[in-house]
Amino acid sequence: LLLIVISLLLSPIGTGYWWLQRQQLPGAGEPLTAAGPYTIAVLPFAVLGGDGHPDEFAKGLAEELRGTLSRFSAFRVTARGSSLRFPVEQVDPQQVGKKLGVKFLLEGSVRREGGLLRISAALVDTRSGFRKWTESYDADWQNLFEVQQDIATSVARALQVVLVHHGNAAIPGHIPSSGEAHLEYLKGQQKMTSWVTEDFDQAIGHFRRAIELDPTYAGAYTSLADAIMKRDSSTESLPLQASTKAVVKKLIDKALVLDPGLGEAYASRSYLYGHTEIDAIEADLRRAIELNPSYSDAYEDLSSLLAATGRYAEAFIMIDQARALDPLWPRHHHIKAYLHSELGQWQQARAMEWAALQLEPRYAWALVGLGRIEAHQGRFAEALRYMEQAISLDPENKQLAIRLAIYYLSVGELETARHLNRLANSTEDIYLAVFANDYQKIRNSLANPNDLSTNPFLLYMHTDLLLRLALAEGDTDWGRHITLSRSSLDRVLQAPPRTNEHRSIRLNLSLLQLVGGDREQALQLSAELAAGMLPIGSPSSGLRVMLPTLGRAISAAVLGETDTALDALEYALADSNPWWWWLRGHPAFDGLRQEPRFQALIAAAEAHAAQQRTLLNELRRAGRVPYRNEPSTVTGPIR
Repeated sequence: LLLIVISLLLSPIGTGYWWLQRQQLPGAGEPLTAAGPYTIAVLPFAVLGGDGHPDEFAKGLAEELRGTLSRFSAFRVTARGSSLRFPVEQVDPQQVGKKLGVKFLLEGSVRREGGLLRISAALVDTRSGFRKWTESYDADWQNLFEVQQDIATSVARALQVVLVHHGNAAIPGHIPSSGEAHLEYLKGQQKMTSWVTEDFDQAIGHFRRAIELDPTYAGAYTSLADAIMKRDSSTESLPLQASTKAVVKKLIDKALVLDPGLGEAYASRSYLYGHTEIDAIEADLRRAIELNPSYSDAYEDLSSLLAATGRYAEAFIMIDQARALDPLWPRHHHIKAYLHSELGQWQQARAMEWAALQLEPRYAWALVGLGRIEAHQGRFAEALRYMEQAISLDPENKQLAIRLAIYYLSVGELETARHLNRLANSTEDIYLAVFANDYQKIRNSLANPNDLSTNPFLLYMHTDLLLRLALAEGDTDWGRHITLSRSSLDRVLQAPPRTNEHRSIRLNLSLLQLVGGDREQALQLSAELAAGMLPIGSPSSGLRVMLPTLGRAISAAVLGETDTALDALEYALADSNPWWWWLRGHPAFDGLRQEPRFQALIAAAEAHAAQQRTLLNELRRAGRVPYRNEPSTVTGPIR
């Protein structure tokens, strides 16, 4: 699933649902309240002095309370990222409750004197500001987690809730036996919030130390798996290498052996399935939510999966639930912005990205989102300005470098894109090869040994390159080029086509069959796929229509349907598409190159790129975009 999410964000010609349903989609109304009868935010406990490490202990206690309460289905508990944004002193319960969308706050204080712990806790009604329950505890340091269980039970009693979800029996499974291990776990979780490559490395170190201190700490195994996947997705080639997947699977399996009721582990396991295993991915995500109804990341991941399979109405419900549970976490707003972009709702998408940046000005992916919005409205120079700001925040992130190089291709700067190749993986080599019509490099890229089973967009690109070779060089023996991805292609052909990429892969394969002489079967498959496509000129817009429109143009050209191909091309390029160069040299259009209409379309796209290149040079002279043959010199605030 991680690769599905990343391919949603990195796909050069958009993803989404090609066979669309008419649905009423919710807006971005605020504030949001999480579903569930009792919504609670656990605030950081105040430290009232003492020796040892009371600050870290106080954070640890609040985190354990949050984790315990979240496992009861009667509660919806605000995630730690949002809860930690409020100071521990002079909190206005009504203001905090309104901002977080919760009915109750759990707050308290802690003092450590040697081995003795003195803890007080209070449950506050955010509507009235009154305390509904208070309790004090004196306990030994070694009994920290027993105290945490007592507080959680007392809160439930105060709310007069019957604990029907697993009861107390399920709670001990996720509680670490070492306070020091838990502190390492918390440090790792804090590093994970930035989504910066360097911080992922540090998080990995903290989680490994937590496991060394407590080999039975299930949550640490799951978090280590997450950190490894996210680190590798930003620093290595996509999809994940087989060796990385093996390590991650072992960690997740260990976590589930230690704690079969750990919802986070099921959510992490969903990342490892192949992209055709949609039912299995969805089952694990829904199981994660069932086990931990307060786990906002599971709702976010489910939202992305639903969008990829065209279920936008439910996708918006899921991402809004994630935002309600963790309203101050910027990534949830960013993912909702992407959903709006899929539907061509650019104004709403822009508002969501700015909401993310207001919460965290250094959140690079919100800048990526703003760049995508500008690019798909024809403002390539502005898109590059945002992307340069994003990569300045996380210079080690190869995926940011890939996106930046792609946008430089949109203004025709091939050499600048090549300059970025030092950070890129083989995927970017493909983009450069396509721009330059370098068929030798295209041929070499097909020997990429990566397992493509978890990344549908890369598999789509693989088949597009095969089609280019077949059309340009008459190389119809495409079977010998796909030895390494044969199993991935077989799964796509055997599984019902449920995502945009799956249909596009099948379409490319049908065209390859056509070029190879199997015209009857190719025409049948192409007709089946085309039957449900959006009509050319449909008022629907957004990223979701990009790939099917290009697929229609290419297939019509290969089939010799000139007017249909030109109509689809005109529609695809109407809004100054940043991927004009992807179409320009495609050999499927070789038979159209003398057509005046085709020539006019390409000339207009190149003229727009030249105009944006002029604007880009103005931004460079103003110091807003760096000269890429020099060290980065981006200046000025984000606007």
